[in-house]
Amino acid sequence: NSTNMRNNFLMINKGSLHGIQNHMGVLIGNKIVGQVVSVSPHFSWIMSMLNKDSRISGKFKKNNQLVNVEWNGNSYRKGQVKEIPKHVVIMKGDTIITSGNSDIFPEGLLIGTICDFTKVQDENFNNGEILFSTDFNSLGYVEVVVDLMRREKDELKASFKTQQ
Repeated sequence: NSTNMRNNFLMINKGSLHGIQNHMGVLIGNKIVGQVVSVSPHFSWIMSMLNKDSRISGKFKKNNQLVNVEWNGNSYRKGQVKEIPKHVVIMKGDTIITSGNSDIFPEGLLIGTICDFTKVQDENFNNGEILFSTDFNSLGYVEVVVDLMRREKDELKASFKTQQ
């Protein structure tokens, strides 16, 4: 596990022989860590949320308003909440959870809490700073999310694409 680079990854000692596949979510408890991006028979390479290419679909727990969460490359404890609609009342301490709008993470996993925000005058959205719930510098055992309905969802998407 690394936390001090612009693109952080971690490796776990479970791989395809253990049922792990690319694009599976990785958690510690009910908090997100990242996603599997490469698998060998015995190991998995995981892109941490602390990666410039990581973008998590989240939402405010209090009102289900959708947002995106990214890491800006600074502190391993904090990230950015982007695309907060102007009408949403933002308060320090607001909880951000996963939206369920991706195939990687189910709805309701803890991402973090708003610790600061900026109201942008000439744009349609505001931005916030999030204190991650996960302490990436003290990870131990992690869990990999297995979506038992993944194959059915993929087949449905594929059939829709071929109909167009």
